[in-house]
Amino acid sequence: MPNLWVSSLACTVLLSAAVGQHYVSTIDVAWPNTSGVGSTTLFARVHYPAVANTTTAALQTSPDGYPVVVFLHGFGMLGNDYSRLGDSLSAAGFVAVMLNTAQYSYTQMEDDARAIYDGIAAANSQPDGFFEGQLQVDRVGLLGHSMGGAVIAYVLNADPTAPAVSPGYSCGLALAPVNPSIAIAGTMVQVPLGLVSGQGDILTPPALHAVPYYNSLAPSQGLKFHYQMGPSCTHMNMVGLTTSNPAVYDRTSGIAVGFFGQFLGDSFAGLDAVLGPDGLNDPNLANLDMDAAVPQTWASADLSIGMTTRVSVAAENGFAGLLAAQTTSVAIPTLWGPLLLDPTSAFSIAESYIVGERLDVFLTVPNTPGLVGVTFAVQGAGATINSGFRLGSAINFVIK
Repeated sequence: MPNLWVSSLACTVLLSAAVGQHYVSTIDVAWPNTSGVGSTTLFARVHYPAVANTTTAALQTSPDGYPVVVFLHGFGMLGNDYSRLGDSLSAAGFVAVMLNTAQYSYTQMEDDARAIYDGIAAANSQPDGFFEGQLQVDRVGLLGHSMGGAVIAYVLNADPTAPAVSPGYSCGLALAPVNPSIAIAGTMVQVPLGLVSGQGDILTPPALHAVPYYNSLAPSQGLKFHYQMGPSCTHMNMVGLTTSNPAVYDRTSGIAVGFFGQFLGDSFAGLDAVLGPDGLNDPNLANLDMDAAVPQTWASADLSIGMTTRVSVAAENGFAGLLAAQTTSVAIPTLWGPLLLDPTSAFSIAESYIVGERLDVFLTVPNTPGLVGVTFAVQGAGATINSGFRLGSAINFVIK
């Protein structure tokens, strides 16, 4: 295989189409807490893809079910207060479980966030239940605002000295978070984690909260990022609790949909909302920090005949590359991490030294109708915060 040194990109293979738009509806649930700690009953309002935009409309069933986002509210609030965010997620093809417990308690919210993970699995397996077979229990992410943003760090903390571990959440995104390092000195996370903050936030100013929070994170998978918006972004308008400067909420919801699309596996273009031109050119952006624990690969669009698509790799400054093959494969161990491409057809299509933590490669598909339906896979590689070079995530395209 040519240029084998570029065959190192480790992470989950992202194998799905771009997120579509759905009708949305809600239903209030009261799931029993079987963990023995936290709230006795786990109350939540669930936003879901529906057959109509009416309350408790029938669920729009999916052959594969839907990825799930659990939302943790701010101090004194409830999940019901964040209806705009729940609707944005469900319109994009997620089931959003907006927790309505632990209104004033960090500890209770932490316990409930762990317990509701099992509640989701129970709802998915309940015979003739509303969500039977429609919740992808292996693809559940955490989203939190303010107090809820801090609690994400407690739930995902994989430090061996932590009192409890994550039940299996795939990723986390904290919006205007309280600084969790007030309670814990460091947060080891084994999943991708992002922060979004605003310089107009006087309740949790980024310099006192999101910045030290970000610095305390030690990820071992995916990446971490801190997307900081300017003075027009406040604690409340960021999450749609006020309607001032609507472009701020549009950016937040776009980041959330993109982030969970990328890391819950429903989109290979999700990181454009943060690290691509879409995120970097937003006039509200004031500062962006990113650290890659594993190089991440994403694309601006599907591959289509007669069209050019940008494929990007997020990595640290240093050597980076992009491999291609006819298709992906089961992970094959290498000295640089798992190779996720078919080794019999893999080859290097780009090698470069990057400054700016992103490698862009432009792929043009010939205008040949016979290519429609053909698979084409790519995998990125590059430097990380933990190693000088390793393989990262992969995308399996089906040419359109």
